[in-house]
Amino acid sequence: MERYNSAMSTLTESEAIDKAKAEEIISKVELIPEVESIDVELHTDHTGDPAFRLNFWLRKDFQADRAFIKRFVHFSGQVQDKILHSDLGRFPYTRMKQVA
Repeated sequence: MERYNSAMSTLTESEAIDKAKAEEIISKVELIPEVESIDVELHTDHTGDPAFRLNFWLRKDFQADRAFIKRFVHFSGQVQDKILHSDLGRFPYTRMKQVA
């Protein structure tokens, strides 16, 4: 089965392995109540280096307040640290998205 990146190009074997490892790391993370799920996209950052885009899917009914922002920044930082310390060689950029 072919796998695709966010630009709809076929993933190389090493890209597919990196993505699978990142997904495995994320699958072990306990989500905060406002985050419904996290998915991983492979992409290239503004410097041309390979990177991950971590999409944090927020619940439709969450309330964005100062307390949430503090929790989210702490939580997303922990997730980024897990990816960074896994030696996958891709920087994890975060993005918040709201479930439709």
